[in-house]
Amino acid sequence: MKTIIAIAYDFDGTLTPKSMQEYTVLPKIGMKGREFWDKVAREVTKTGGDKIITYMRMMLEAAGVKKFSITKA
Repeated sequence: MKTIIAIAYDFDGTLTPKSMQEYTVLPKIGMKGREFWDKVAREVTKTGGDKIITYMRMMLEAAGVKKFSITKA
């Protein structure tokens, strides 16, 4: 018999009142939710990029500036 473990992470904001990033990564990199999402919206408008891919890239970039490591582990 195997133990099955599931991890749920709400990337699209359907399970919680705020995005999961506002509970986890954004506070660690010193950003407020509104500030971050406004920057993402401007970038998406400017580049025509996908919102989810854009915010993930911007979150990783901001974490790098703050020297906050985001790893697979």
